[in-house]
Amino acid sequence: MELFNGRPGDVSGRLPREVRTYDFLDGLGIEYKRTDHEPANNMEACNEIDAVLGVLICKNLFLCNRQKTNFYLLMMPGDKKFKTKELSSQIGAARLSFAGPEDMLKYLDIEPGAVSIMGLMNDKEHKVNLLIDEDVLKGEYLGCHPCVCTSSLKMKTREVIEKYLPATGHSYKTVHLVGEEPDPKNTACFGVAGNFTGHLEQAGEAKDFEKVVTAEENAPKAIFPTYIPRAHDADIECPAFLHTFPFDSKRIIYPAGQDKLQIEPECAIVFKAEWKDGVLTDLLPLCFGASNDCSIRREGAKKISLKKNWGACSKGFSSNPIEIGSFDENSPIADYRIASFMVRNGEVYDYGTDSAVRDYSYVFGKLKGWMLDKFNHQEDQGPAENVGQYLKEAEYPEKILVSVGATRYTEFGERNFLQKGDRAVVVLYPEGRYTHEQIREMTALSKFRTDDISVLDQVVEGLELTERSI
Repeated sequence: MELFNGRPGDVSGRLPREVRTYDFLDGLGIEYKRTDHEPANNMEACNEIDAVLGVLICKNLFLCNRQKTNFYLLMMPGDKKFKTKELSSQIGAARLSFAGPEDMLKYLDIEPGAVSIMGLMNDKEHKVNLLIDEDVLKGEYLGCHPCVCTSSLKMKTREVIEKYLPATGHSYKTVHLVGEEPDPKNTACFGVAGNFTGHLEQAGEAKDFEKVVTAEENAPKAIFPTYIPRAHDADIECPAFLHTFPFDSKRIIYPAGQDKLQIEPECAIVFKAEWKDGVLTDLLPLCFGASNDCSIRREGAKKISLKKNWGACSKGFSSNPIEIGSFDENSPIADYRIASFMVRNGEVYDYGTDSAVRDYSYVFGKLKGWMLDKFNHQEDQGPAENVGQYLKEAEYPEKILVSVGATRYTEFGERNFLQKGDRAVVVLYPEGRYTHEQIREMTALSKFRTDDISVLDQVVEGLELTERSI
């Protein structure tokens, strides 16, 4: 990869949108350096490009409101996490989400992977609002794509602001983004059993629910607890082990005395809980992310939770969740798929079947209604527990995380249990922007682009570190 001054001498074979970018910059007298490369589909490639340019390429996010009446191009440092709520409060726009590929093409003449401030020259009707994080403006130089993902540019930030933007007719708004995460230990955590047809049979757990009566044949079987925040010492119902926080984004510690441990690849959603007179009245979605509801295949366990929480680092939730303002067919989550892999001795194996979130048996409003009913009325019967009592003893937590169901296993996943040294990887990705093979390649390299992907990548550690066994 080489660094060149200005445009390529020969533009034959280059897309018209790229050539127009060079023409536009040259016409304004803006100097820039350029490097050509293969499409950057992982962080390793991005880092290599940054090193050649000598500057970090900005994270460019193309966003819109729910009605798709307002569009925003956000420029922020690549190492800063994007929090929708943080941005929404500064620009007065609720329920922001990622705009689709068709909107990128319509307004910026850009395709996924190449989103850039250079696309504003194609927005002749000024439909796109530019937002720039203050840290980007502090840099002497910035990096961006010339409307294609096979070249990258470096130019002075001042010239972009003072020459380029006025020429496009766009102004900008400065935003202050921090991207801090709340303390997850204040969130009550649960899972949904049997929300993908066939998973319980593969896991050998269908017989545990033979006596459970459901309203519909394909309805989930129960909600089970994985973590309950301790509010006081006088717990009446909640088992003590459920007060141990089991989630970790980087590792799984193998349970002592067990040899059948499987990944349970899921989509988890964090909700704001609304309470009235001790009744859970609503669940307002805040974010969703990749989850590993890791489980022991342990016969004879009387409750589901006994297979789920064996101490610290027994489960996983992604450190880069994706914020949402709604949980329905029009929400960004409806475009996401769940992929999962085991990496053993450098080889990547598909572990769960690649599945769409929208294909859960119960999803969106139907799932939320079912969860509200279970949280308020589920009884301590068979493998199920009185989760409403647990929430009461936790003094009605403000947030609830729910892993909404594990996908079916591949033949490999059904037959192979985790071992020390394995990597357990769960990825939530938008199907309109990535293929399963691209996600698999990112997994093999252990390098992910996380603007719109939620990744959970955990290493399985040995028995000697287990804090508690069952």
